Amino acid sequence: MDHHIHEKPGRFKTLRSTPSALAFTLVELLVVIAIIGILAAILLPALGRAKLKTQIARAKSEMRDIESAMIAYKLEYGTLPIPKLETPFPGINKTIADFTYGTRSTNGSVIDNARDSIPAIPGEVIPGNSPYHDNSELMYILMNVNGGWNINHQRNSHSIAFLKPKITKVKGEPGVGPDFVYRDPWGSPYVISLDYNGDDVVEDAFYSDPLLNQEKPNRWGLELKNTRDLGPWIRRGSVMVWSLGPDRKADSKQSTPRTTDDNADNVLGWK
Repeated sequence: MDHHIHEKPGRFKTLRSTPSALAFTLVELLVVIAIIGILAAILLPALGRAKLKTQIARAKSEMRDIESAMIAYKLEYGTLPIPKLETPFPGINKTIADFTYGTRSTNGSVIDNARDSIPAIPGEVIPGNSPYHDNSELMYILMNVNGGWNINHQRNSHSIAFLKPKITKVKGEPGVGPDFVYRDPWGSPYVISLDYNGDDVVEDAFYSDPLLNQEKPNRWGLELKNTRDLGPWIRRGSVMVWSLGPDRKADSKQSTPRTTDDNADNVLGWK
């Protein structure tokens, strides 16, 4: 009996951690940390690509909703939503009767060509600049909001909510903010062009830029208005909606190297 009592302390003593065992545990920990670091380096780019694909899919879905809302409005009222009283609405590009919203211009084009590219277009009119119309003018109408150019529902007299986008309380975030500007998943206003002259052809003020007309082959998924020459790019139909994409930039200059092309990631609602 005494023999068994004295055996127990000996057994417990052999289970105590020795310096060599402790050192081995630290080495194992460092190996695990290294493995986690390698896995993170492999997985993070994949997660980033997955997130980007999700954002692009969301942008395309929202642009389809905008286009569908425009068409539904036209079916209801016989015309596309026109915020101001003038009909047809004069375009930023004075050579066409169509009009482009969600833009700022200082020289007659949608994106300021005085610079290679510009950051996300803000949602408010900048005093002193040339004509700028953010897409909030259309959102008031399509969302059936009593305000903006739809005060007292004068531009949506049947009080129909043709569009029900995500609402955000923070200005500049994706969705429709307190300024009623509809922004894409990267925070830039959606650019919307409408066929106001009724020829069933839309000329977006950016993509009809003469410099972009030099693109061959056509990577925009558009048609030439005049197939005998480069002409402006057009889309058959009533609506064109597009986004500046992840880099929040667009550039109509052709001198931009293809490796840093600001237009390469533009998300086009018709493609």
